[in-house]
Amino acid sequence: MLSPYVNEFLYEVNRITDGTQPAGGQGVSVTPAQNAFGTYAQILGTASSLPIDFDCYELEILVNNSAITGTARDTMVTIGFDEAGGTTYTDKILHLVCGPTSLAADSGEWPAGGVTFKFPLRIKAGTSIAAKASVNSATLTAFQVSAIVRGKPTHPELIWAGSGVETIGASTGTSAGTGITSGGADEGAYTLLGSSTKRYRYMELGVGYNSAGMFYSANWVDIGIDAASTRRVIRNADFRTDTNETLTKRVALTPANVPAGSAIYARVQSTTASQTPSIAVYGVY
Repeated sequence: MLSPYVNEFLYEVNRITDGTQPAGGQGVSVTPAQNAFGTYAQILGTASSLPIDFDCYELEILVNNSAITGTARDTMVTIGFDEAGGTTYTDKILHLVCGPTSLAADSGEWPAGGVTFKFPLRIKAGTSIAAKASVNSATLTAFQVSAIVRGKPTHPELIWAGSGVETIGASTGTSAGTGITSGGADEGAYTLLGSSTKRYRYMELGVGYNSAGMFYSANWVDIGIDAASTRRVIRNADFRTDTNETLTKRVALTPANVPAGSAIYARVQSTTASQTPSIAVYGVY
């Protein structure tokens, strides 16, 4: 029998607080290193004056303003937790492939909106959340990362929240995912990203593009599991690129019953053929 109820989260902590005017860079400034991770910067927690006072079950991440016109700048972010509420972080969500990201908001730029991820995760009250970053560029200009956590579910029996996230297909040596050549009129070929080592309940998607001469292009990504004869597509998501070397992606979280040991593949189809994005996926377990 289907439940007649829907869940609503009654508690939220948002780095972009109410009354903040929309701007190009929103959130905490994070300074990257070149194909290595810089220092963690706290997004939520006591030190940032935005403590998490109740247990939470959903985390949303916005990465924005990492693009520089005329510059190839693949971007990667790792999210860290300190469950004791301090500033000694343990890597929690590794190697989010995310850019070069567009601005969070800009009346003169389209597309805008940055790159957004969502994860159903158990987050203890009092946890501090931080971000650190890497770029495939010698230009180490800071960019912004924001976060939202949500708790106090009205129907906790209707939610599921995991304990961790597994990253598949990311490469820290280039701050990118697994390279894929897109199709145009036809879908591109599937490329193997890797295999799951845990059973996933949800999956998210990361996209990168390392070029100093990007195209304005709309793109579809299919994520499939298992070999060609038994493959099932578990997510079709979209992202956009623009000629000012920006990439925009919305939340692509999807429920996914993925057993441990599953081969995970991706393919891309674009309005401009033979694009060369990189893809990574994130399995919540």
